[in-house]
Amino acid sequence: MNTPTVNTVTTVNTSSTVIRAGVIDYSCVDLDLLVEIIKREGLNLVAITRIERFKYDKLVTKMADLGLRGGRFKETLAKPYGEMIFTSFPLKNTAYSRFRRTEQERALTIYELKLGETNLSVAATEFESDARGFALRRVQIADTAKLFESVDNVILLCKTNILKWQESTLFVPPEFSDAWSEKGTSENEATSGDDRIEQIWYKGKCECQSFGAESHAIWANFTI
Repeated sequence: MNTPTVNTVTTVNTSSTVIRAGVIDYSCVDLDLLVEIIKREGLNLVAITRIERFKYDKLVTKMADLGLRGGRFKETLAKPYGEMIFTSFPLKNTAYSRFRRTEQERALTIYELKLGETNLSVAATEFESDARGFALRRVQIADTAKLFESVDNVILLCKTNILKWQESTLFVPPEFSDAWSEKGTSENEATSGDDRIEQIWYKGKCECQSFGAESHAIWANFTI
C-alpha cells in the first residue's frame, strides 16, 4: 500500500483548521488523473460525482491508499451512478436525503465532521440534469437551502448542471457564498465548455482562501 499523502489535518493556529475541498466528475476524469488532482492539490475533503455502480469498490480502495475514507449508502449503490464524499477528517454522522422532487433519483449525501470543538456539515449532490430538469433544479436548490437553514457551518460540493445562461435564475441561495465568486477569476470560471457545472457553496464560519479549477474538477481552500 502506498504511503498516504493527503491525510494530514493542517492546523494554522489553535482555533483554525485548513480544509482543502474539491469536486471531481468521475465520468469525465479517469482514475489516474483523479488521483493526480487529489495529490497535487492536497485535498482532504473531496466529492466524486458520477461514479458508476461497478467502479465503487476500486475507487474506495484507491482513496484508502490516499488516507481518505467515505461511506456508501444502499440507495446510492442501487442507482446507475451516484456520488461519494471522501475525507481524512473524523466522521461524526452520515445521512442520505433524497430530494422530494426528482425524476433521476437525485439526493444529498451528508457527512457531519468533527473539527475540534467545531461541527461542519458537508454535502455532495448532483442536481437534476437535462433541459427538462430546469424547474427541478430550482426546487432542489431551494430544498438544499431549507435543509441546512438551522445548521451553522456547511460546505456543499455539487455538480449543479446549471448552464451559464441559467445562472441569473438558478443562483446560489442567499445564505450561502460561492467559492468561485469569492476567490475565482475569469481564467478558472468554466469546468465544462463555458459553464460552471461544478461549484462549491458554503456558509457559517468557513472562510474561502483560494480557488482553482480545470476541466470537470474544482477545488477551494478554507479555514474554519
